[in-house]
Amino acid sequence: MTNLFTRLALLCLLLTTAPIFFSCSTDDAPFEEESINFTEDQRLALEVHQRVNAFRVENDLSQLTFDLEVSEIAKEHSVQMLSERSATHKSFDARHLKVEDMTDAQVTGENVAKGYKTADGVIHAWINSKEHHDNMINDYTHTGIGVVKGDDGEAYYTQIFYKK
Repeated sequence: MTNLFTRLALLCLLLTTAPIFFSCSTDDAPFEEESINFTEDQRLALEVHQRVNAFRVENDLSQLTFDLEVSEIAKEHSVQMLSERSATHKSFDARHLKVEDMTDAQVTGENVAKGYKTADGVIHAWINSKEHHDNMINDYTHTGIGVVKGDDGEAYYTQIFYKK
């Protein structure tokens, strides 16, 4: 599983730095996301990250750095929500302490959701919710995202934000 998240982080890095690294090269074939075998859950997590960053840029804020280790914590929470069939911030204090210990975070925040089939759907819902919106525009510097889909196709999302 860690290998898959490593590939996800690599893709995030490539997508956010592609203009820097590939803008002058005409000899290399263009990077194709389809060449990496991501799960649907990982693709959704990547799309959420891209859309949150796009929203932040639209609001003159810096982009969030994607954190694989924190994404694992977020995914564990999404798995827990799936098992309980409920979107909840249950045990956030424990996640906060884990993130703080791992990263020396000064402050953390969290957005959760369930049932949205697309990244656009969950982002739209978060933008229209004051508390979720506030997390998206806070002065956080990093994020981890975990998405899990149940057998019925219902998706559970956890996005953890933190500032170093």
